[in-house]
Parts: sequence; C-alpha cells; structure tokens
Amino acid sequence: MKLIDKITKQLNQHYALVIDGPEYIAINEHNSFNPASTIKLFILYAALIAMDEKKIHKDDLITLPEEEIVPGAGVIQILSNRVYTIHDLLTLMIAYSDNTATNIMLDVLSIGYIQNIVESLGLKETFVRRKLYHMIPGVFNASSASDLNVLLHHIYEGINISPEMSKYALDMMAKQQYKNIGQLLQVCARCKNIISDNTCTCGLYMGDVDQIAVPVYSKSGEITGHIHDTGIIIINEHPIYVTILTSNQKNNPETKAVLGKIGLIIYNHYKELSC
Repeated sequence: MKLIDKITKQLNQHYALVIDGPEYIAINEHNSFNPASTIKLFILYAALIAMDEKKIHKDDLITLPEEEIVPGAGVIQILSNRVYTIHDLLTLMIAYSDNTATNIMLDVLSIGYIQNIVESLGLKETFVRRKLYHMIPGVFNASSASDLNVLLHHIYEGINISPEMSKYALDMMAKQQYKNIGQLLQVCARCKNIISDNTCTCGLYMGDVDQIAVPVYSKSGEITGHIHDTGIIIINEHPIYVTILTSNQKNNPETKAVLGKIGLIIYNHYKELSC
C-alpha cells in the first residue's frame, strides 16, 4: 500500500498534510487553519534572526508584569519567578508550549516584526495577529501545512539564520514535551526495532531494555477540536519534514493517538525503503 493511502486511512476529512522527504505528499496544504501553538515556531524563527542581528540576546533579562500571566499550557503561571532571560522564555515557549512566555516574546519582538519575517520568507498563508488568550472578535492567528513545512526547512537547514541558531532551535524542539507524531518512536537499543505494546520484537519488555528515542524536532498545537503537529523525523540520518493540521475533531485525545500512529507509519515506511 502506498504511504499516502496508509495515512489517509487514519484521518477524517478535516485535515491538511505535507510530508517532504524522498517523495512529496500534500493534501489541502494551502488551507487556512487556526494554528494553535504551532504559531510559536514563527515567533522562535523571528527570535533567531533577531539574535543573529544582535537586536536581542539570549541572556537579556525580561520582567513579566503580573497582568500578562495567562492560562493554558506552560509553567510560568504556577511559578513565583517573574524575571526570565530570553533563553528561558524561548525554551518555555517551545519545549513546554508556555503561553505566557509566548506573549512576552510577542512583546519583545513585536507582532509587526514577526509578521514581516513571515512575509520575507514568501509565506502567504500565515498571519500572526494577536497574543494568546487575548480575544479580539474576528481576529485570529492563521497558518497552513505548506507554510509550516517551509519553516521547518528554514530552521533545519539554517536558511537566513546562522548554524548556531539552527542548532539552538533544534535543541529546543527536541525537548518538546507534547509529542504527537513522535510519541511512539522509541527503538530498542538491542535490536534497533520499534518498541510497541511494552514489548520489543526481540522479546524484551520495555523495563528490561534501554529505549532510544528516534530524533524528532517538533512543535505541537492543540485547542478544542484541533490537534496539530509539525516536525522533522530523522530516519537513517535523513530528515523527513511532516506537518499535520486538523479541525472539527470530536475527541482530541483520540486524534493525538492517530497522529502518533501516522508518525509510526511514516517511520516504518521510510525505514523499510532505506533497508
């Protein structure tokens, strides 16, 4: 069965998909979606450029006004510390999807600056319009699977950013706490096969064998009815760029599980091709 058939069998009609590797697969790739937390990758990329240009620095200290603390994903809202470095804020924004850190970085960089960076990449379907949890009637952030996948290339390949900034971003993305496409990608250190159902194909239980995570550099996103993920899966040292956006989902946990299955399908497909 073709890879595209294996994947579309898993998804309902409300999705967009781009897979860019040895083959290019795209479905509804230019459709507009509420990007949820995947918009944070565009903020990160703008910050990388600003750091390369010495407009901001990793160790700059930022004081958070109490009124800027917002709910949702993240940890700042439950911590007492109110002074953070730029590095802290970016790490919290990407690895823990912290919404308060995101909003502070929107202030540090400005929405206009970030949107100008987006447009400089030739992306026409991404719009950074407002902070998270700052509701403005009729005003939403937006993006597409195509634009997010292009951004993955820019980050991984170091396009318009220094090699240092590319590595810096990938290190953060590798620490992503909310994994969707990468959630099932653990291999056995003994036989190098994927571990499933707590047991490896070599007969060992997960508790009896070292697990090695397949390298995945990603950023997920979630709001009610929407589950997204965009990331780079490294298979036999080759990057596979994957973006999946969904809408009108009836059960977010079930959709997360589906994205995990798709990540495993992609891994097995390209792993077999390269054997």
